[in-house]
Amino acid sequence: MKIYLPSVVVEDDEGFSSDKDIFERAGLAQGMKNLVASVDDPLVIAFDGVWGSGKTTFLRMWAGELRKAGHPVIFFRCIRERLCRGRLRSTSA
Repeated sequence: MKIYLPSVVVEDDEGFSSDKDIFERAGLAQGMKNLVASVDDPLVIAFDGVWGSGKTTFLRMWAGELRKAGHPVIFFRCIRERLCRGRLRSTSA
């Protein structure tokens, strides 16, 4: 039997909040935001992990923090690699 937690709804400009950041990853996001702020060239960051590990929730929250700080964000979520090859290529071109 598997138990699934309900999905966390994160608005585009919401960022981290104490009620939704149950794994306390805001500190990691702040460090990564500092990295993004220090890079002048275009930057692509990819996250990889097992299903259900919180990648999407973390990235939605982090994207909100980046948007609040004035950084442009393209959120690209690819569920199956074979479905995304053409999409990623067209997005990065």
